[in-house]
Amino acid sequence: MSFSMIQAPLSPPLGHMLTLPFSQARSPPKPTQATRGHEQASSLTTSDSKQTHCLPNSHESMQKEQSDSRSVADLVAARARCQRACRRFNNAGEVSRRQMLELWKDILNDQTPLPPPQEDPLDDDIQLEHYPWIEPPFRTDYGHNLKVGAGAFINFDAVIIDTSPITIGARTLIGPRASLYSGTHPLDPVERNGFKGPQIGKEIHIGEDCWLAGNVTVLPGVTIRKGSVIGAGSVVNKTVNFTVIAENVDSWNGDYEYYRNRHCQ
Repeated sequence: MSFSMIQAPLSPPLGHMLTLPFSQARSPPKPTQATRGHEQASSLTTSDSKQTHCLPNSHESMQKEQSDSRSVADLVAARARCQRACRRFNNAGEVSRRQMLELWKDILNDQTPLPPPQEDPLDDDIQLEHYPWIEPPFRTDYGHNLKVGAGAFINFDAVIIDTSPITIGARTLIGPRASLYSGTHPLDPVERNGFKGPQIGKEIHIGEDCWLAGNVTVLPGVTIRKGSVIGAGSVVNKTVNFTVIAENVDSWNGDYEYYRNRHCQ
């Protein structure tokens, strides 16, 4: 099995260099293109990625993994809607758990109603405890491409560029200032064409019970498998194929009790 060293500093208790295995079983996701201009260059993604370049004119093209232009009116409107929702969420101040979730669902453009409110605020909080918890400030591009599982936690200053779908599994922890970029751009400067050019998107999937520590960056097309731990400051540009603790993978035998005794006391 081959491994790739992610050269990034790790914060305690994850105080070792993080070594991540490359995925050998899955081919990279098919690319998409959509809009926007401030994500990581596609040279940081897998080298065998294929890109499609065309100019459809609707949001459905993003979902079908085709390319898109930043000038497409419905995409511009979708981003504007999401930006307004993010501002309302970030500026809400001290609100109830229910109010926070309503604002969060507005970011996702999720019309599914919450359970009816309970008379006792504590009882109401209890019935909502399985919903994800997101700390403001939070930024994302579209919102409707983002799916967050039950009991997941996203700490403050998260930036999620959801050009293509991004899923975060149940009970997964996302540290402060983490960045998930499902969008990238052509390497050819003529084709890239500033903010007028296309954007390429690849899905990001993070499994259940993962922990991404602070300042982790996840690049387009990455899958992080269930239970994985990614150390602070890491840049993940390849699929993490099985549970990883941020130390020598060869010595990891799945013994969480050993890990807790060694690093968490």
